[in-house]
Amino acid sequence: MWQAPPATRATSNGEKRAGGNPFEAPRSGDYPTPPLMRKENFTTYTNSEVLEVLADASDKRATGVTYIDSSGDEWEQPADLVIVAAFTFENVRLMLLSGIGEAYDPVTNKGTTGHNYAYQTTNNVTLLFR
Repeated sequence: MWQAPPATRATSNGEKRAGGNPFEAPRSGDYPTPPLMRKENFTTYTNSEVLEVLADASDKRATGVTYIDSSGDEWEQPADLVIVAAFTFENVRLMLLSGIGEAYDPVTNKGTTGHNYAYQTTNNVTLLFR
């Protein structure tokens, strides 16, 4: 039986190491705590929703986000790094709400934001035979 080779990742000096995800720290007892969460200047806000990705004057670089916290208050959070990781459809929605890119129009085939985004559904049926 064929077996996939173990996943590898490149380290900062280019050597390859077992592990898979290149952003994953070496595994330890507190795994799967993401490496960013261990940094002093990193904060996670739960039960919050990002409304918009903010950009600089040239609209070429993200500078932060506007979000609503769990109490319903709206905040602007500046950031050096903005990661859009809100799942397929929400990523496109967030980029369009933020004015990032041109919305894809299937009739004219113009625009890129939202083009080729799809969600693969998995359906299953459970049957019981007697």
